[in-house]
Amino acid sequence: MNGEENVTVTPSPYTGRYTAEINYNAQAGDKLTLYAQSGEQKSDEVNISCLENVVEVKTVLLSHNNAHTGYTLNITQAFKGGTTPYIAYNPSRPLKFYVELSDNDCSGVFVSSTVSGNTSYIELFYDEQEKMWIGEG
Repeated sequence: MNGEENVTVTPSPYTGRYTAEINYNAQAGDKLTLYAQSGEQKSDEVNISCLENVVEVKTVLLSHNNAHTGYTLNITQAFKGGTTPYIAYNPSRPLKFYVELSDNDCSGVFVSSTVSGNTSYIELFYDEQEKMWIGEG
């Protein structure tokens, strides 16, 4: 991080992807540059700006009915921890998202997906009874 070694990463025994948790005591206005490096090989850099009073994702649930059985998965770490869940689903059936935020004073909330360069969006609407943003598509 910012040119200094911060953590050692651990590969997933299933996917071969590396993950790590980085702890940094950030101040509003701080700018961080993250990348992974092994020997001479270096990943692309990711720039992060630390902002004050940003809405935080607390919970993300994915519900899917594949015609045989329905299920709900907690995929929060895909949004907070950078993990990539592997989910088997029937593309002819909609995915339904339930999202809990730290502050619901938002003009709009969307879940997006980019596949082969094409980005699609699902708009979520606040459900006062559930206290979550919900949408499907």
